[in-house]
Amino acid sequence: MHDSDRQARAEAARPQIERGKQLSVGGEHAEAASAFRQALAIDPDNAEAYFRLGLAMRDQQLLDEAAGCYGRAIALRPDYIEAHNNLGSVLQMQGKTDEALACYRRAVRLGPGFPQPYLNLGRLLASRNERDSAAAAFQSAIDRGIDVDSFRHLLSALGDQTTAHAPDEYVRNLFDNFAGDFDRRLVDELGYRIPELLATRIKALQPRRNLDVLDLGCGTGLCGLHLTGCCAMLTGVDLSPAMLHKARLRGCYDVLAEDDIGRWLARAVNKVFDVVLAADVFIYVGEIAEIFAAVSRLLAHDGLFAFSIEAAAQGDFKLQESGRYAHSTAYVRRLCAENGLVEVEAFAHHIRGPVDGFVCVLRRT
Repeated sequence: MHDSDRQARAEAARPQIERGKQLSVGGEHAEAASAFRQALAIDPDNAEAYFRLGLAMRDQQLLDEAAGCYGRAIALRPDYIEAHNNLGSVLQMQGKTDEALACYRRAVRLGPGFPQPYLNLGRLLASRNERDSAAAAFQSAIDRGIDVDSFRHLLSALGDQTTAHAPDEYVRNLFDNFAGDFDRRLVDELGYRIPELLATRIKALQPRRNLDVLDLGCGTGLCGLHLTGCCAMLTGVDLSPAMLHKARLRGCYDVLAEDDIGRWLARAVNKVFDVVLAADVFIYVGEIAEIFAAVSRLLAHDGLFAFSIEAAAQGDFKLQESGRYAHSTAYVRRLCAENGLVEVEAFAHHIRGPVDGFVCVLRRT
């Protein structure tokens, strides 16, 4: 086939690829897959269409089909870094860790400036208790100047060094990449019920149905979903634009702000809230003293502050190998006393999957 013919087919397939991408963003994965197949009917040698069809198959948990699509994309374009990386992810999900490692290493070699393979490689090695090799993968990214703060955070976690908070870019990238699959992975697979539980406790403790509520780290809007009918005003704050897009689609938030929660709270000098929520948010913030002080300042008299934490066995907080922070209830209670907050209830609860933690509800005196 002449180059001009290939170019014409690629251009003719482009509208279907773009349509599929938009459908994928909206979570319509089966419809997206149909669009990518239409692109391939026009241009059977389109590596991008195969790659994106693989993404749509993965998002429908059709892992064998996804792997086949990634493999076809690689056959057409052997240097397709993203396809190698995503093939590794699917193989890892299937428990084929040796093959996944080979894919991640190949992606690193092909694209030494592309961050995701370093992250996937290091985390998989760490999960296999190959800590030195995991650290070497993270250090290699740092040496190349790739997402330096994020990989330093992961090195600190691997090396048992506790820092004050996760870098903004680390959190943003993590959740931008996770947004499309967040609800299914956490709610359906890991039994994540913290937003529902916090909403239930708020409804029981604050019977009013015209509440001004602030949802810190609102994510895809699961807290807002469970507070429907209770809010006169619902404000959500999150670092991830992809997560905020999902929250916006729910239609239950009056205001959504893309920002770090600490910075947003510091600027919110004239606001008053009846309820502040933080569902699974402090796992990315170790030192939460300033947040407690700001929340106390913004809460109305008798206002409620409800949140979850992963449980730390000792000390105030600890950066875990997962890259998440755990906090002790003793630390939370000390911050309560320092900020005019009283404990209404605090009880042990599974945060997600096997991860233990606490649900806490505080009241502003």
